[in-house]
Amino acid sequence: VEGMKRYNLKKKNTFKVSCVVDDFYEIKDVIDLNILTEKYDFNLTKYFVLGGGSNVLFSKNFSGVVIHPVSKKKEIIKNSERDVYIEVGAGIEWDDFVRYTVKEGYSGLECLALIPGDIGASPVQNIGAYGSEVSEYIHRVLCYDLLKKEIVELTNEECAFKYRDSIFKKKPELLVTSVVFRLFKSQLSHIHARPFLGSKTLRYMKDLFKSVFLIVKSIRCNSGSGWKIKMNFSYVREFLSLSSVPLSVKSWLVRFIRKATMPDPSIIGNVGCFYKSPIVSKETAVYFESYFPEVNIYEGGCGEYKISAGDLIKGCDLNGMKDKDVSIDVNRPLVILNHGEATGAEIYSFSIKVQEAVFKKYDLILDPEVVIV
Repeated sequence: VEGMKRYNLKKKNTFKVSCVVDDFYEIKDVIDLNILTEKYDFNLTKYFVLGGGSNVLFSKNFSGVVIHPVSKKKEIIKNSERDVYIEVGAGIEWDDFVRYTVKEGYSGLECLALIPGDIGASPVQNIGAYGSEVSEYIHRVLCYDLLKKEIVELTNEECAFKYRDSIFKKKPELLVTSVVFRLFKSQLSHIHARPFLGSKTLRYMKDLFKSVFLIVKSIRCNSGSGWKIKMNFSYVREFLSLSSVPLSVKSWLVRFIRKATMPDPSIIGNVGCFYKSPIVSKETAVYFESYFPEVNIYEGGCGEYKISAGDLIKGCDLNGMKDKDVSIDVNRPLVILNHGEATGAEIYSFSIKVQEAVFKKYDLILDPEVVIV
C-alpha cells in the first residue's frame, strides 16, 4: 500500500478547508491494514481515520497519518422471508446504499436518505434523522484494531450506541471496515420486529387512517392558486413513522425536505448540523417549557428530553451572523457555512462564540456533533 506525503485534504472534507497531513493512505482491505501496521506503530504514531469528510472540521494541519477506507464491498449474507442481512464496505457512500435499499424494497433506512458521508462513519456517529437512528438496523460492525493489529467484530450491544455516540468515539483505534445491516422485506415485517401490544394488522390500519388524516391536515387553500397539498413540517416525523406510507414516498419526502432546507456542501462548504441537541432531565424540560416557549423539546426516552439546538441558536438571534467568510445559515441555524476561503481555525473560533452565546442565555452547553481535529 502506497501513501502520499504532505497531502492536502481540502477536497476530502465538505467544509472545504485546507489541511496538510504528513501521510495519507487509502485502504482497500485488511491486507492493506496489515501492511500499514507493520510500517507504523500506532501506539506511538498520531493517526486519524477519515471517511467521507462530511462530519469533520480540520482546525489546523495534521502531523500524523490519515487513513481513508475505500472498500466498496456489498454482499447479502443472509436472506429470509422476513428480513435480509447485508454486509457493506466502509467506503461506500451512505446515500448510495440508502437508494439501493429503497429500490429493493428493504425497510429501515428510508428516513436517513441524503445524509452525507460513507458507510464506515454511520456507526461511529450513530447517524439519525426524524426520530430514527442507524443503530436500530446495525446487526454487527467489523473493525480492525490498529493498536493490537487484529480483526474485531462487535455486536450491536457491544457498540454501546447512544444519541450521536458509540464505542468508536472512545476507541478510535477501531477502524470500521464494514457494517452488517439487518433490514426488512416489507414494512409489515418491520412492524412484526418491533414490540407492540395488539394486532399487527390493526396497527397497520390505524397507521393508514392516520396517514390520510395528516395529509388532509396539510392541505392549504390559497385564494390565488386554489387548493394544494403542502406538508406541514411539524407533521413530518409522525408521517414518516407510519407503516402504511410506502418506502419510496418516505424517501422522496426526506430528500425533498433536505434539499429544500439544507445547504448543498458541493456548492457551499458545510457539514450539516454542527451541534448536538442537549439532552436534559424532565425537570429542566419543564423549566424550559415555562420560561422559553420558543424552544422546541422532544422526548428522548428513559426519562430524558432533547432540547432543539437550532432553536437555542435562533433564540440568541444568531441566524445569519457572519464573521469574514464564516456564517450561520439564516434558515438552518444548526449549520455553519464556509463562504469561501475560511480556515479551519476561523470556523472553530466562530463555533466557540456560538456556544458561549447559548450558554450565556440558556445556561446550556452545546456540544459539537462534528469531529474537531
